[in-house]
Amino acid sequence: MVGHSKARTRTAPRAVTVMFGKPTKMQRFRYSVLYDKKPFPDAVMLYYDNGMYAILSEGEHHYGTYVAQGGFGDPRYTVSFISLPSSDWEGISVLHTLEFDSAAGTFTQQLINPRDPNVPKQSGTFTIADNPVADPTRLSWEHARDLGQ
Repeated sequence: MVGHSKARTRTAPRAVTVMFGKPTKMQRFRYSVLYDKKPFPDAVMLYYDNGMYAILSEGEHHYGTYVAQGGFGDPRYTVSFISLPSSDWEGISVLHTLEFDSAAGTFTQQLINPRDPNVPKQSGTFTIADNPVADPTRLSWEHARDLGQ
């Protein structure tokens, strides 16, 4: 049996282009129970009709995809978010599952982070409005924090 080896050349990583859809809703979060590694009490979540999202806070600005169980007008609904790899999460993806209680204006959040397996639940309050931002890649926290107020 004769082994064959082929010379392998390294190529630069390839990029995947993902476009934001049409803006739908925006939520403003105020965390009362925080993840100690992300101690940012205020955040803005921007939703797009193709399942993309952008989240901004004082210390975060990243993108990802989401799937909702229920709708924004329902008394209770759940949204699962998978972040695209970013410096916010040390170059990996993480999963957030948020459960919303519309009547109370509250949410709970569970983070699954492969590098921190014991993240406690977080919680807080939220408001919802129409998303006015067509291109979140041009948005900074300084501008996002005033949206919907």
